[in-house]
Amino acid sequence: MLLKSIHLKNFLSFGESAGPIGLLPLNVVIGPNGSGKSNLIEAVELIRSAPKELLTPIRDGGGVRDWLWKGTPKPPTATIDAVFENTKGPSNLRYVLSFTEVAQRFEILDERIENEHPDVGHDRPYFYYRFENGHGVLNVKGEQRRLQHEEIDPSASILSQRKDPDQYPE
Repeated sequence: MLLKSIHLKNFLSFGESAGPIGLLPLNVVIGPNGSGKSNLIEAVELIRSAPKELLTPIRDGGGVRDWLWKGTPKPPTATIDAVFENTKGPSNLRYVLSFTEVAQRFEILDERIENEHPDVGHDRPYFYYRFENGHGVLNVKGEQRRLQHEEIDPSASILSQRKDPDQYPE
């Protein structure tokens, strides 16, 4: 899948007011030292690791605190909001991952896989998976199924915990 855009908030050197970054099939990232080039690449690597072992790049990068923006007195919630081209459907797909540090551990606070925009007549985009406020919900062929808290590891992406290709977009 082609990454169309990425919006980073409170992630490494990207603070509260960082805007979305549009991407094309080929991108050249240039800028002065300290402008966030490497951090953008780290965000893409974190997305790539989500279906396997999300904690590996976090640990390799020094732990969750090192991945959070340092511009606030308490640990903020970092968010990666990525839009992917969906060649098999009418709408691009959005993947959102929000995480923070809880008791010196990495914890996912929000994770969503959904269409980029709401369908006509709907307020929210159609979602395939949503984890909000400690509750996970799968949307399988239009039927929502709430996941038990014990079924979800808050330190691992749902992409590594659910693998049924008939239920999720590619």
